[in-house]
Amino acid sequence: MDNGTMNMKRKQKGFSLIEIMVALVISLVLMAGVLTIFVSSKRTYSLQAELATLQDNARFVMDDMTYGLRMAGYYGCSTALPANAAAINLDKPRIEVQNNVLIKNANDGVLGKNSTSSVAKSDILTIRYYANRLILNPAPTDLLQAESVAELTTLRADLLAEQLAINAVFDDPNDNVFPLDVNSIKPAVNSNITISDCGGSVAYKVTKVDGNDISVARIIAGSTGVIAKFGRTYAWPVEVFANVTETKYEVKGIDTNNDGVFNSAIDGYALYKTDPNCTATTNCNMIPFIEGVENMQIRLGVDTDSDGAPNQYLELPATANSVIVAIKITLLMRTNNKRNDLIDATATEFALDPAVTTYNPSKIANFDYEVGYRHRLFTTVIRIRNN
Repeated sequence: MDNGTMNMKRKQKGFSLIEIMVALVISLVLMAGVLTIFVSSKRTYSLQAELATLQDNARFVMDDMTYGLRMAGYYGCSTALPANAAAINLDKPRIEVQNNVLIKNANDGVLGKNSTSSVAKSDILTIRYYANRLILNPAPTDLLQAESVAELTTLRADLLAEQLAINAVFDDPNDNVFPLDVNSIKPAVNSNITISDCGGSVAYKVTKVDGNDISVARIIAGSTGVIAKFGRTYAWPVEVFANVTETKYEVKGIDTNNDGVFNSAIDGYALYKTDPNCTATTNCNMIPFIEGVENMQIRLGVDTDSDGAPNQYLELPATANSVIVAIKITLLMRTNNKRNDLIDATATEFALDPAVTTYNPSKIANFDYEVGYRHRLFTTVIRIRNN
């Protein structure tokens, strides 16, 4: 029997196509946001890492130069060159600066890409001092080794014995033999050495090496002759040096992508330094020291009123008798890797020095080789101890 009641179908449940599309759009927007944050964070981290490396490199260069400049002119206790220095080519400046030298490539050829650059010239710094000290017998006593009063008393006695022994070795100006410690490096026959105390220093030629005993002949100033004797007495503390350490710093262009060409935009710059393992007295090779140094400017701090402080910084002193008390170093550093996301970076001018054209990497003459790189300028002033 029909009771007039209709059986309604249950309503179907689910997502419509429009709802699914809306959800997908929202998901894509969220994913795009997350991806943007990820890319931005990665780019920021990469840039910060490069800038941190650049800053570390600059600090490392400054520290290395600081050590050398503070040692510059150290020729023993008297800080004076040997009286016969000219006879063995030692009468060179303790600090030598060559201003505004064209930047070369690593093979010392012309760096073509700098032909139109406003920063095509850099300075060259050379530092000279005695560093290769030979150890006399008896060896120097170090009072700082004492850990107790008893040890200090013993070391003081050893120091007194050392003084007496050293004085006895060098108390006869007609003698010409002195002993080295068994652990000391031995000089080669016919090499030049310098013996120094607080009264001055003299250069000698090594004539014989017999075990630890070294025989020398005094080099006659103004000639090539020698005399087989000390020619003077020496008193403790006495130091013997093998030769003058000469360290040279120079900016050069490098072949970053190893294609044999130094003039492409990707090729960078590096600071070259004299090979520290070179034992020759002249013509040592230079090796890459730190990448990213694009330009170096050196200025000499001159004390004009004898108060021990620099009054002006010059390329070269006005007179030969000018007192140099400090060195001002300015480094223009460049990141090593080119970044395409830095094309619209803010243009910045770097005032290397009032005597040098202000450098702007974004200028037309420089842009093709500098776009995509970050630059930073670092300046420090180093006091000279042996001025």
